[in-house]
Amino acid sequence: MNASSAAPEPIAASAPVARPRYPGVVSGWLIADLLLCVFNAGLALLGLSLLLDGDPGPLPLSTALAETAIHAGIAAFGIPGNALLLRYRPGGAMLAKIALLFVGAGVAVSLYELPLRLADPEATCPPETMVAGAVVGLFCRITLNLVYFGMLRRAARFLDRLPSPAR
Repeated sequence: MNASSAAPEPIAASAPVARPRYPGVVSGWLIADLLLCVFNAGLALLGLSLLLDGDPGPLPLSTALAETAIHAGIAAFGIPGNALLLRYRPGGAMLAKIALLFVGAGVAVSLYELPLRLADPEATCPPETMVAGAVVGLFCRITLNLVYFGMLRRAARFLDRLPSPAR
């Protein structure tokens, strides 16, 4: 029997299937955001602890409740969203987008909080420094989340192009 007439060797059933890979730095951003969401879970637990102790700090109770709920929402939707996206599950994109809505609410609460902090007579920081810190902090927060939103869109588009058995 010569080589041309031999039947091709069957492929073993246990041959590893090539896993899809996200383009560019999408995986890195998903992992970074997953870690930030875990950090938000810690902040939510800390906020809940302070609220249960009855010490919301210098802020009104409603603002402290809002911040705690926002951190909890970011964690509750962001952690499973990013975990699902890292496992190439399209449902994670919707959860991650809901987490981004909580981030937007957090920015709104931060803007609402700024005049309250400026009006605090016991503030140890000059108002100019507080405003500059708030502007820099909000700029960084918004920029990071806009970049993450772009990465989230790239991940969702990538998952939409995968053949259905990979889902």
